[in-house]
Amino acid sequence: MKCFSMIKKRERDARYRAKNKHKIKRYQDSRKETMEAYYHKHNLKTKYGISPEQYQEMFVAQKGCCAMCGKHQSQQTRRLAVDHNHETGQIRALLCLMCNIRLSYIEDREWLLKATEYLKKYE
Repeated sequence: MKCFSMIKKRERDARYRAKNKHKIKRYQDSRKETMEAYYHKHNLKTKYGISPEQYQEMFVAQKGCCAMCGKHQSQQTRRLAVDHNHETGQIRALLCLMCNIRLSYIEDREWLLKATEYLKKYE
């Protein structure tokens, strides 16, 4: 059974959020850029073991473009993703979201063979 005071606190918090939606939204918007930068830095370090500076060096070396399709970052809705070998962890390059997703399917050799057979069947 839940504690009575906890239930009251949740009710009070819900009333506050309902009454102050615009105030909360302004606060969240003011922190959005800071939080995005924090999570980007955190993910680079924990997932790939690189710093934001190393990411930026890769970005500049690729002239801000996806290493596969060549589309520039300004044409994307998201920043370029760090492509890496899932078995070895070795970083390869920066890719746009669509190329990164497509590559993940191509790396699955069994799926690639099935997809190729399927396409040949309907040529």
